[in-house]
Amino acid sequence: MLLPAFGYDYVPGVLAGTLAARQGGDAVRAIDIGCFATGPLLHGVSQGTRTTMRDGLTVLSARWNQRRLVEERTAAHVHPFTVRGRRKNAFLVSGTEVLFLPESFPLLDAVTVYNGWFPGAQPPHHRPVRHGRHGDPASHRPPDD
Repeated sequence: MLLPAFGYDYVPGVLAGTLAARQGGDAVRAIDIGCFATGPLLHGVSQGTRTTMRDGLTVLSARWNQRRLVEERTAAHVHPFTVRGRRKNAFLVSGTEVLFLPESFPLLDAVTVYNGWFPGAQPPHHRPVRHGRHGDPASHRPPDD
């Protein structure tokens, strides 16, 4: 048995998605997973998590769509969720839920993961990222031909 490494935030998403799919049965075709923080993040997020989140904004995010794995620009989609009785938006991010849930529930057409940790933030508007010679988005040199 292979046990993948995981960030703490993906385990609850896989669990919640599994419970929702089991409860809904064969009628469930799509699962939208929203990750939200209910308290301040300033001291609750490690430097490693902040770095991963920052770097993740410049890479594509995987999602399960039309029964296949696709990649889209991070934050390309914004989805509203009700959290503790209030409507909060979250934007598209990558997550392992899109890999594990379709395998366990083959009737799923779509699995999408969203991050709503920053409720005051406006949906990001990205400009195209130029990749350097080694694919480093921080490098602004044009790729070698």
